[in-house]
Amino acid sequence: MKIKFEFKKTDKFNFNIRTLFRFPSLFVIIIVLVINAVTSIEYYQKGGMAVYIVHLVFFLICFIVLIVLLTAVLLLISSIAKDQSSVLCEHEIDFENDYFIEKTKLNENKYSWDAITKCYVSKNYFTLYVSGSTAHIIPRRYLSESENSQLLQLLKDKKKIK
Repeated sequence: MKIKFEFKKTDKFNFNIRTLFRFPSLFVIIIVLVINAVTSIEYYQKGGMAVYIVHLVFFLICFIVLIVLLTAVLLLISSIAKDQSSVLCEHEIDFENDYFIEKTKLNENKYSWDAITKCYVSKNYFTLYVSGSTAHIIPRRYLSESENSQLLQLLKDKKKIK
């Protein structure tokens, strides 16, 4: 099975945002905010509804600022990368029985199926991690319905997804 697609800046941005929300620290912050909201009832009892609302708005603003800062850091990191020409370009991935080959205009990489450490399937992307920091992201919009089904079945057969 051979797939051709173009990986664009919007795909990279979407991937960075999805990755950002996989950090456990964000969930800890959300839990802290929820606990804070629940415990802020004391503020309501002491100072009334206005104090309670100000308290909640303050912490929501802090959370939004945190998300914006983390997003800015991701964007800064991606813009610092010297050469994006091997990422933001046309890709071809040839899936064989024992391996797959990813080709761009600048390079060609061959991976055994065992090289895939994690695999995520979302509504818009297939994401195949071959290391902690390297992923092959396949935008599903370039695949026909048949190719989407074939790739999904192939990943299931290779036991990369459940």
